[in-house]
Amino acid sequence: MVDGGEEEENDQNVRYWKTKYELLYADYGRTKDRSEDLETRLLEVVEENERREGEKQERIQELETEIGEANRRIEQLEAACFRYKNHGKLTKTEAECEIAQNVETNSDESTPCPTDGITRSPDFHAGQHLICEYHKLPVLAKGEGFIYGFRWNETNKIHIV
Repeated sequence: MVDGGEEEENDQNVRYWKTKYELLYADYGRTKDRSEDLETRLLEVVEENERREGEKQERIQELETEIGEANRRIEQLEAACFRYKNHGKLTKTEAECEIAQNVETNSDESTPCPTDGITRSPDFHAGQHLICEYHKLPVLAKGEGFIYGFRWNETNKIHIV
């Protein structure tokens, strides 16, 4: 009888360990699946991060290129501005010489004002009308023009009422 009791005891012991093994194996399977899922997620996050870093680097390179082009354009504009300013100074002095000659030839009876170049015409009532040679007005110093239906060129005068 000892052998039968031992056999039952061993059988219970085997079932106990077999059940425990099956539970542990099922737990191991769940843990393994969860670990694989987490590893896959982590790899996806790493790949996404690397992709974003690559996009950022590309964008940085594009912006650096645009900044370089903008700086070159700024330099070109500054050079053009400098040339324009210097050209304007030369043109202004040349225009002043021409103005002095035109005032002497065009205003036989009238006297020009030294500050603004406006001459009073003796043909009109004193103080009511002014005649100004167009090139003496800075806005109109273009050689010819058209404003509000009035057209002029170098030989014309503009009457201001």
